Amino acid sequence: MNIVILSHFIAKNAHAGQTRRDGTTEYFTHSKRVAEALRKAGYSEDYRAVAYLHDVIEDTNVTAEHLDELGVTRIVIDSVLAMTKRTGESYDDYLTRVAQDEMARIVKIFDIKDNLSDLPTEKQKEKYVRALEFLEKNS
Repeated sequence: MNIVILSHFIAKNAHAGQTRRDGTTEYFTHSKRVAEALRKAGYSEDYRAVAYLHDVIEDTNVTAEHLDELGVTRIVIDSVLAMTKRTGESYDDYLTRVAQDEMARIVKIFDIKDNLSDLPTEKQKEKYVRALEFLEKNS
């Protein structure tokens, strides 16, 4: 199965019932927008797969082992893990780790840009702008 189709299917099912900040928008629409933006920008299927899966491990019961069992490639899983914030990890340490994985770094930039278009609070805007500056500088 194509990695994008597989990742789309996994993410859609994993995020079923979850909503965005507004409490009504299906959460999966965010992952789909990020993947679509990467497609339009000419990024490969692996980048788009990471976009679909970028919140799955952090925000659902899906694990890296599940992804592996379902046939997701190791390169995609590794980048998803790089994008998964760990318990107790500071945001700066998280961004430093994301910046060390090129695919995770690019997907995170697109993720942040989508989050900025989704009515963030002022505090979130500040956090996202600082993160974008850091990730764009550390290419």
